[in-house]
Amino acid sequence: MSVVAASRDGQIASSSDRPTPNSVHAITLWNPQTQQIRQTLAGHRGIVRSLSFSADGQILASGSDDTTIRLWDVSTGELIQTLEGHTAPVLSVVLSADGATLVSGSADQSVRLWNLSNATSQPLLAHTDAVHAIALSPDGGTIASSGADKTIRLWHPTTRELIRTLGEPGGHRDVINTIAFSPDGQQLVSGSWDKSVKIWDTATGQLRHTLEGHTDRVTAACLSIKLRSPAPALTTPSTSGNPKRARLSKPSPPTPVESSV
Repeated sequence: MSVVAASRDGQIASSSDRPTPNSVHAITLWNPQTQQIRQTLAGHRGIVRSLSFSADGQILASGSDDTTIRLWDVSTGELIQTLEGHTAPVLSVVLSADGATLVSGSADQSVRLWNLSNATSQPLLAHTDAVHAIALSPDGGTIASSGADKTIRLWHPTTRELIRTLGEPGGHRDVINTIAFSPDGQQLVSGSWDKSVKIWDTATGQLRHTLEGHTDRVTAACLSIKLRSPAPALTTPSTSGNPKRARLSKPSPPTPVESSV
């Protein structure tokens, strides 16, 4: 299996790194209650690297090694739209909360902001190496991107200007494969092939925590904040097969991080 995504209403989508007999890489939609397949979405000619549901669960976006992004109707399984613009594998896709825009990151080192009403995109002057991960803040006011250049960059979606760069210096020592905003948008968690997890203050760019304990690459991260507890909880799976969960009760002293605008 290559990638898995879940919608807010509990639908599950997954893709395989193995093609069908006709060389098409399929996406499977599952009903988690019955564990039955609902739809099979076939069309990509390369491994599907990223999946993202719309907020209402009606649309699924997929990014692939074939350099395209596809939008699917979840209820019918029909292809709605194919977005072309990247010149290398698409490694990350994220749909905005209102479903009007999509942000993608690619091995071509670019981040693209797509207007889904007319299938046009605007590239951001992004990274110096492949872009592995994209995240949108809960209010839609900030785009975060990370990748093989070991940095995290925060962007303004309207002006497409760089807000700041995280991780120069004091950041990860290898590819940053996963990033996620906290529910309030005030923190960003990053996981890397260097086996560490870091938590950043998005307003200042300061490093708040560094967590170490994995024995292999960190593949995903999720940061939760409970209203009745001042300490956020963090869950991080790894290629070692042993997920970690941490309660962040005592922040480490902030580490200054250079920022650029």
